Amino acid sequence: MINNKKYDLRLYILIIWLKPLRIYFYKEGLIRIATKNYTLDKNSINNKFIYLTCIEVNSQSKDFIRQNFTNIEKENKWNLETFSNYLLKKNRL
Repeated sequence: MINNKKYDLRLYILIIWLKPLRIYFYKEGLIRIATKNYTLDKNSINNKFIYLTCIEVNSQSKDFIRQNFTNIEKENKWNLETFSNYLLKKNRL
């Protein structure tokens, strides 16, 4: 969880050879964060803003915060640097 919200992490790789295996990791990635706090309450099962992290879905929420670089930790889409800083701040890295 990030700030009590569900998130997913997108990393990009390029496989250029299988034998021998050669993989390149792109230095950036994407973290997508839901707009509502996660809950196990069965009455909220139909609330897509709790369980889905898709930007296209969450951008329809009144709580969606677009990237504006003023309060990055409240935004619903981060880059890997922001995610890494968040983990360092929370002593999780």
